[in-house]
Amino acid sequence: MVMQEKDPIEITDSDLLTLKLNLVALSIQLDMTSPLEQIFERFGSSINTGKFALFIKDQTWQLAMTNLLIYHGFQPQFVAQLLKAQIKPLHLTAKRDVRIIGLIPFDPITTESQLTIPTITIQGDSHSITITSVAHSQQACQELIDETVDSLNATATKHLEQSTRNHDFPLEYQQQDDTWLETTANAIDQIRNGAFEKIVLSRRARSIHNSDLSRISSIKKLLATYPGTLVFSYFQLLGASPELLIKRQANNLLSHPLAGTSKRENVLDLINSEKNLHEHELVTSFITKHLAQFCESIEVPQKPSVIYFDTICHLSTQISAKLMTSEGSDSLTLLLAIHPTPAVAGVPQRAAIEFIQTHEPEPRIYYAGAVGFQDLDDDGEWHLIIRTVALMKDYIEYQAGVGLVAESNPLFEKQELTAKIDSMHNVI
Repeated sequence: MVMQEKDPIEITDSDLLTLKLNLVALSIQLDMTSPLEQIFERFGSSINTGKFALFIKDQTWQLAMTNLLIYHGFQPQFVAQLLKAQIKPLHLTAKRDVRIIGLIPFDPITTESQLTIPTITIQGDSHSITITSVAHSQQACQELIDETVDSLNATATKHLEQSTRNHDFPLEYQQQDDTWLETTANAIDQIRNGAFEKIVLSRRARSIHNSDLSRISSIKKLLATYPGTLVFSYFQLLGASPELLIKRQANNLLSHPLAGTSKRENVLDLINSEKNLHEHELVTSFITKHLAQFCESIEVPQKPSVIYFDTICHLSTQISAKLMTSEGSDSLTLLLAIHPTPAVAGVPQRAAIEFIQTHEPEPRIYYAGAVGFQDLDDDGEWHLIIRTVALMKDYIEYQAGVGLVAESNPLFEKQELTAKIDSMHNVI
């Protein structure tokens, strides 16, 4: 694509009181389809380097190209509302087509969140595509859209996919087995002594970064291995999130937590396990309690179901709700009311976070955080950053966690955690 690129506007919390952007947004819908394979061919090099962000869920996808603005700070929901006030949609549909894309860390109190506004976003499904531009004038928006249409209509250059054999490089865990098992046993003892009901401990591993790693090849593997998940490539992160934290569409809410894990062949043990059922109930009750203040009604199934992936399965509950009012309940506010849930932190929440930050050797940053978007109608969806790797310069970083309750056994938890990391290592 021959789009003239400029450095993005970078803002922090210290800029918010004087921020004046005066942006406009324009979107058009085209009665054409552009299958993912064509997107890979046309924009493959920018996707492969992480320059363009890509999100794929079921039969829909969105490609975010060239960031106009990047925010780092501790007030993401306030900034989203500020940006909403400073972007003028040139027609009604542009209001829902503008995407404020975000990364919310595991602990938004101690770690900065990141929000971005792409200059161009392309959204596609099996029927049509929508192109949305954000710029300082209507003319600039139209020129960006015209360039994008030309790129979509141009003869695609076949993107040469490089081979990926990263699973041939062994994993190196950053914490020795004995150390991790000792920390886990300590956590379980504290749970049994009444300090916590649940703690989620994670572990990090690395493998050498294969110089010919192809994000596109890995994205295709993730789509094949984890159907129904949100497959995404965003900055350094590449993953397939199986868990929807929050989705708001008008007054309708949806949350789909997962907690309790086993290998597929052990599914009967999973659904009859007091330990896993207890762990799952802590998560669903926490989410229900913290969403109740915004809702006139909440529906929670009496029993969890099971969701299957390649080698593992999880207990799963789909929580649906109706908002009392849309005022003051944008998707980011709803997310931050429940995040981090006991599925990745623990109960009580703040004490569990402090235990994790004290006993895990490195900060989680975005692992077990949230990735997603919010539009200018305050609707949006946010997914949990698990089943995700960080593509660093010289290595790939993997991380997974296990939920500990009083019935937990450190050796069994280590087996579960290893299975989760191995499942991603075999795909990337």
